[in-house]
Amino acid sequence: PPTQAELQSLREHARNTLGAKPSPASCPLVCVGGTATTAAAMVQRLKTYDHAKIHGCRGAKTQWEETLNTLEKLPAARRTGIPGLQKGREDIIVAGLLVLNAFAEHLGVEEITVSDRGVLYGILVEYLNEMMA
Repeated sequence: PPTQAELQSLREHARNTLGAKPSPASCPLVCVGGTATTAAAMVQRLKTYDHAKIHGCRGAKTQWEETLNTLEKLPAARRTGIPGLQKGREDIIVAGLLVLNAFAEHLGVEEITVSDRGVLYGILVEYLNEMMA
C-alpha cells in the first residue's frame, strides 16, 4: 500500500493544482470515467457491473472517503477481492479516489452523482440535438 507520506503528498498536490476554493457549488458534481464508476460499484458492493445501478447513482462524499480509507491500507493484490473493483484498477484506484475526493472537497459538495456515459456521449447528444434543430 502507499505510505502515509505518499498519500499526503498526492493530497497536497491535488489541492494545490485545484487552486483557490470557489464559492460553494450550486449544481451537482457529476463524475464520469472508470474511477467514478468503479467507486460506485464498490460502494454498492456489486459483483457484476450493472449500468442501471451505476448510471445516475448518487452517493455521499463520505462513502467515497470510507472506501478510500479502506483501500489505501491494502496492498494492490488484496484489493482485487473487493466487490465492484474491476480487475486492472487495483493499482490506480487509490490515487483516482484521492483526486476525486479532493475535487469534491474543493467544490464543497457532499454528494456525488456518477454517469457511465462519459464526455463523448454528451458531445454526441449535443451534436444530434443541433442536427435535429
